[in-house]
Amino acid sequence: MFKRIAAAVLAVFTLAGCGTEKENTYRSISQEEALAMMASEKDYIILDVRRPDEYAETHLPEAVNVPNETIAGSQPSELPDLNQLIFVYCRSGNRSKQAAEKLAAMGYTNVVEIGGIMTWPGRIEEGEEMQNAFVKTDLIMDTHKDGEKDGVTLRLEEFAYPLMKVVLSNQSGKPFTYGSAFVLEMNDNGEWKETEKSREMMWTMEAYELADGESIQLTADLSQLGDLYPDRYRLGKEGIMAEFRLVYTE
Repeated sequence: MFKRIAAAVLAVFTLAGCGTEKENTYRSISQEEALAMMASEKDYIILDVRRPDEYAETHLPEAVNVPNETIAGSQPSELPDLNQLIFVYCRSGNRSKQAAEKLAAMGYTNVVEIGGIMTWPGRIEEGEEMQNAFVKTDLIMDTHKDGEKDGVTLRLEEFAYPLMKVVLSNQSGKPFTYGSAFVLEMNDNGEWKETEKSREMMWTMEAYELADGESIQLTADLSQLGDLYPDRYRLGKEGIMAEFRLVYTE
């Protein structure tokens, strides 16, 4: 009797396992974990799934560029080994997840998603275009439609996300209140858009008055404005804008 029951139970488990295939999935790890893995592992690929123009500006060392939009249907020629360890990143961590999911569905068995280059703690390589990136250093805050200047000058000194250092000078002949006066715009898919909180005070927790002839050095923490991951920004007041780019530092 015992033997018959045992045989029946074995048959149930055998039948339940028939026709079941394990689906390939990807895993997400922290960027600190990714750095440690890259230091210990060999024969892996670092996959940048951003647009070619983004890759040309900055990318992780030895990264291969296969844009997320091109990963569809067939296996990318740049990734011939389905079992090779592949680290996938993008700008902020959105496209990297999409690409990792598609690669796993194609049969890649060792896909590791590591987020975006904007928060990468390791070394970043700059393309020639980024190395020669122009940063506009002076912005005259003109509040008049006829082109008359108001004497308030903003000079961008350094920008390494999320911190922006500037010198604000007032030669207007009257006090100038700074704080909520500035507007920040970002380039999102080729279109300039005002950031969600740019009308709020970004330089200080409260507004201060700058007397005529005075200058002050300010540091803005852009992380307080939310998750900003574009490559280009514009800063301005009363419609006069200065464009600048992110400057990556190690």
